[in-house]
Amino acid sequence: MSKRSIPKLSTTRKEELRATRVGLRESRGADIYYRLISRSWFWLITAICFSFLGISLVFALIYHFLPGSVNNVNPSSFADAFNFSIQTLSTLGYGNFSPESTASHVLVTAEVLLSLLLTAVSTGLVYAKFSRPTAKLLFSEVALIKNYEESSALTFRIANRRGNRIIDANIRVTYARNRILQDGSYHRDLIDLPLRRSIAPVLSYTWSVFHDINEESPLSDVTYQSIRDEDGSLMVSVNGVDEELATDVLAQHVYGDTEIVWGGKFLDILSVDEHGRTKVNYDLFHKFELENYDHHL
Repeated sequence: MSKRSIPKLSTTRKEELRATRVGLRESRGADIYYRLISRSWFWLITAICFSFLGISLVFALIYHFLPGSVNNVNPSSFADAFNFSIQTLSTLGYGNFSPESTASHVLVTAEVLLSLLLTAVSTGLVYAKFSRPTAKLLFSEVALIKNYEESSALTFRIANRRGNRIIDANIRVTYARNRILQDGSYHRDLIDLPLRRSIAPVLSYTWSVFHDINEESPLSDVTYQSIRDEDGSLMVSVNGVDEELATDVLAQHVYGDTEIVWGGKFLDILSVDEHGRTKVNYDLFHKFELENYDHHL
């Protein structure tokens, strides 16, 4: 059997690893709530605005092509019909325009009902997105493999962007890699890495995460080149309880193969000020210095 090369995945800090989904027959309208709530604020607000304007436009066309349906409008002016539709949908009712015929009253009733539904759905979506608890964590731009106390260790740093505290912060680090099985099929291995400390009672400033690379480590046979050949990456997840909101929060990050630096040492960011208080210098959070290091563990 000929040897097959492992496909290279595009992995960055700002992108999650996603596979191409083939063969699913899913309607575009399926799970629309999740699709709306998971998009950005700009996308959500744009969708709400276009929905409002779209409904107004449809009813404006009906009013415009239904003669005598609205009082005080210019029959040849679509702008008047559109303004009446906007006033009806938004329930403003300035008083210049009013429905005239039975058909227009029915249309106004239908538009007002759609207005109530649109307002209810939009309010729910905005509130759900606005109130969703999130953890504002800062991850170091790179993960380092360094010499530490006569051994090797994988390390990176986490900081809390907010001034609050995260209680019982739990961290999980998984090493992901591509592998070819004996039958020639591709397989994505997910290997949990044991940490020196995986739980922090309180996360308020910074946290240096360590995984010791020894004989029992899943990374004991990994080299600088093998990480790149197998498209290795580190998948980090942190969860805990926000002290202010008393709710669970979650943050995730991915270190791609080019973001795992060999032979680096983070600069110290902790010091004591003139008043004897702990000082944290976040300007140095991502900075590190290179050391002489063999790229083989």
